[in-house]
Amino acid sequence: MEAIQFQKIHPDSLSAKAYQLIRESILRGSLHPGARIYEAQIADQMGISRSPIREAMRMLQADGLVEVRTNQGIYVKSLSPDEVWEIYTARILIEGFIAEMVAQRATPEDVAKFFEACDMAERAARRKDFETTVEADFRLHRLIWNVSGHQLLTEILSRLEVQIRIFLKVQVVLFDHLFDSVKEHYPLVQAIAEHDPEKAKYHMQHHIEEAGTLTVERLRQGKRGEPPGPSK
Repeated sequence: MEAIQFQKIHPDSLSAKAYQLIRESILRGSLHPGARIYEAQIADQMGISRSPIREAMRMLQADGLVEVRTNQGIYVKSLSPDEVWEIYTARILIEGFIAEMVAQRATPEDVAKFFEACDMAERAARRKDFETTVEADFRLHRLIWNVSGHQLLTEILSRLEVQIRIFLKVQVVLFDHLFDSVKEHYPLVQAIAEHDPEKAKYHMQHHIEEAGTLTVERLRQGKRGEPPGPSK
């Protein structure tokens, strides 16, 4: 495991705080897919017992972020091509339905926020700022989920988002496609602005299917790497 230093935390809500800190390290890529997690080392760095760390691991396992390998230990979850495709196909179905709902209920204020998020993603992509582009991309999707008002589907999509974001940390080859992907947001938001459910559903599903197909193809080809940093 990489030499990561975790801050000490107070006794209240130890499991929840440990869970949050470890989760953030996974999302940032400090703990990368396939990395082994040592409970004793993390507990020592945080200045707490191993019991809250074990509970945090159970929570992370429920989120699909870590996996327990028999007689080997706990590792950050690595996604197979089939698992990635399942995530994207689930998003196609769920977010297509969400887009239909939002096209019928979005206010002008909602649409303005959607377009603002589109612009943020495009500016980041032009700078070749991989991490900010991914964050801005999902920010738009989260805004759309929230406007739908469907709490259960939003919770499901939030879990899928976390898994995809971990995977994207090591997929440098996807960046060239990312700019084209963020441009696809504009016709989606325009369809929502026009209150056209069918068109909104089509653009949402097409957007996710394109990204999912490329992601799985590249993963099966075994092309990985570190994403580029922002251009100077």
